Parts: sequence; C-alpha cells; structure tokens
Amino acid sequence: MLVYTSSRLGLCSHFKKNTSSVPVLPDISELLKKKVKASQNIDKENPDHIRNSRGRAALKRRPELYKELDWSVDTELGESILVWHIATHVYLSWYETKHACRLDHLTQVTGKLSNYMMFLLAECPYMLPGNVGRQGYLAPCYILIHELQCLGEDLLGLLGDHGDAVISGQTEEGAREIGSNTTFDNACRLGVKLISKELETPDANMVELISQVWVELLCYAAYRCIPDSHARQLSNGGEFTTVVALLLEYAEYGILSFESMQDTSDDSMAGSDTEPGTEGV
Repeated sequence: MLVYTSSRLGLCSHFKKNTSSVPVLPDISELLKKKVKASQNIDKENPDHIRNSRGRAALKRRPELYKELDWSVDTELGESILVWHIATHVYLSWYETKHACRLDHLTQVTGKLSNYMMFLLAECPYMLPGNVGRQGYLAPCYILIHELQCLGEDLLGLLGDHGDAVISGQTEEGAREIGSNTTFDNACRLGVKLISKELETPDANMVELISQVWVELLCYAAYRCIPDSHARQLSNGGEFTTVVALLLEYAEYGILSFESMQDTSDDSMAGSDTEPGTEGV
C-alpha cells in the first residue's frame, strides 16, 4: 500500500523491484464475469453500466451508504483509487485482526484488486483513462514515510484515530499529529466509515461491497483506457486491463457466451508478487 517502511504497507520502489506476472485467481474471474453479465441488460449509456459506474452502482445498492460515501467515487479517478486503496487495507487489516484468522477468498481477492489498481496508478498511469498521474500519490506517501516513524501496528491505529478526528472535525489529543492532506484525510475517513458500518451492522458484508467497488473501478479503467496504451503494453507482455477491455467489448456485441466460459489459471495480472495483507503493494 503506499510508501512506508512497514512490510504490511510496502514500498514505492517495491513496484519496480518486485513486479512480475501473477495468476489471476478464479475468484477474480468469477467476480468479473458476474458483474459484466449483470450489465448486459442495462443501457450502455446508463451511469450504472459496468463500463461507467466506477463503484457508484455498488454503493447505490445500499442507499444509506451511497449518501455517505458518494464523494469517494465521484471524484477524479486517481483520487478514488488512492482513497479506496488506503481505506481497503485499513479495513482488511482491522478485519484480519478482529477475526484472528487468515483472510478468506473474497477478502484476499479484494486486497489483490486494490493492489493491482494501485500498481497501475503508481507504475503504469498511462493504462488509466484521462490525465491520471502520480502527483496525488506522492503527498500521502510523504506523510506516511517522513512524518510517521512508527511500526505498522501503530500506523493502523493512527490512521483510525485520524479518520475519527476528520469525521468529528477535531484534532486528536495525545496522538502523534499527522500532516494535512485532503486525499489522506479522505482515505482515513473512508476506512473508519467502512469499519464503523461493519460494527453497527455485523451482517453488512462490507468485504463484498468493497470488492464490488474495485471490480467496477477496474472495468471503468479498462474500458476507457486508450487503445494505444493497451497496444503499447502488449510489448511488455500485456496487462490484465486489456483482457478486461476485450471481455467488455465481446459481451457488448454478443460474441461472448458466459455459459461456455470456464475459469483458467494461465491469465496474468501484473503487480506485486506478494500476498495482500502481508507485504502488499
């Protein structure tokens, strides 16, 4: 996750040093196919269509959450990716600690999707639509590296405390002060909200919601990435977003039959070769 000395959150240089092709989990394929299939009966110009939704459709299925969290998906794409990436790993770290067990398949998939999208933002911004760049990524990195010299466990607590303070509009007392940055503040606020909703409603299944947001962000980015960027990346072995873009195109023109699709393990997704939640991106 961002630049930080903790192995839980990874290093900026980690992208370049430890980038390789890793298998696309069958669970990711299943999530993707279900979302694409569900959009086949939706007008392709509809904001809730998989190629347009960017996480909005997932949140709208929980109206009370959409009212509170719409800001997180209605901002610039790079901002959304960064905010949801930090919030996702704050939530998953809390989830793992709370349940005192290894993350199940869905939580692992959610972490991997988050890591992959963050990898694109940090290392391959040309694979994202528009003028997405690293600039918004650098300030939160600076805060985490240069202003917080603590262990990973302390960081998670500080992020949670900071999120509470941002929500309440107060400065936490007795805690180490964290530098001001809007993106960082929003990420902490979102992470705290996701955890609080799980605590308020144990059957809320926030992991499912977060995974759906990431699938929609992935599809949006893949479909709207310019063709030249997809072609350019083929010379480096290709990118998972290119496969996703083709899937969306094939589904739109009826070339693809979901009933005949079978999971394969030889597709590749570039990104960190480490597991999320241990030495994640």
